[in-house]
Amino acid sequence: MDSCTLEGDGVGAVRAVKRGGAVTSERLEAIDSAAHRITYGLLPPYRLAAKNVRATIALTPLGQNTTELQWWSEASELDAPQQEIATYIGSFYRASVGNLRRRLGS
Repeated sequence: MDSCTLEGDGVGAVRAVKRGGAVTSERLEAIDSAAHRITYGLLPPYRLAAKNVRATIALTPLGQNTTELQWWSEASELDAPQQEIATYIGSFYRASVGNLRRRLGS
């Protein structure tokens, strides 16, 4: 990640993440503090071969110092084969979680 900016606060806030010269913007759509869950939507212009992408991240405590992270997404329109998009998104999610693990030292 080269840079990250945030406009607004809470639901409706927009985060713009710049990676390698490309910018991806995400709008926070829902926060459930009790369930440790957020949902966000990607904003155009889309970098993926999909439109109307929504993703959810959920955290579930599994015991002392252990948490399960679930991260999934859905889209209403695909401009490439589903498996191709799933492979790309899956590798992005794995890399992101790996970076988080390194930052947390786990």
